[in-house]
Amino acid sequence: MYRKINDKRAVLSQKLIYKALADIMHEKEFEKITITEVVEKAEVARSTFYRNFDNLHDVLKLATDQLFEELAKSIKEYYASEKFDGHQLFLKPFLRFFYEDSELIELLVHARYYEVLLDAMGNMYANLIDKDSLSDGEITEHFGYFVASRKNLAISILVEWIKNGKDILPDDLAEVIYTQFQEAYERNVLM
Repeated sequence: MYRKINDKRAVLSQKLIYKALADIMHEKEFEKITITEVVEKAEVARSTFYRNFDNLHDVLKLATDQLFEELAKSIKEYYASEKFDGHQLFLKPFLRFFYEDSELIELLVHARYYEVLLDAMGNMYANLIDKDSLSDGEITEHFGYFVASRKNLAISILVEWIKNGKDILPDDLAEVIYTQFQEAYERNVLM
């Protein structure tokens, strides 16, 4: 578990530790990285590491949670400023965000550490939706399944896109996915 401390020194230490870990991940497999290597590269004391984190996974979890907090803000800004055409409400701002800033996602994909992505995505998605504004029905009755299906779909699309070197522009990919779903639905091949 990481500790979210708003003290300036702790925030700086967390950033230094993440930066050191990210740099090392470019050179070495995540599973083979030690805390000693990270604190030496970050030039912080081992006690500083443990004051903020329990393990290296926590460093990635904090960075991912912070990134997805920024994503949520970006999506809310998109909703407030864009004129919608009735579809692709989520994929466009989601993909646009990661088109600009995908370093952490690339590291997580390379390390095959998808669990942290799914957790952050699920938390963000559930918090973005105002459940009180939904009318009673299948979505509200089985909200966990609603979130699970969307977080898995979004992360799967993101991972595939990252693996392909973001070969399609964000808005174009959102259109491709939307068109694929429409065609699959019309042809009865969704499930």
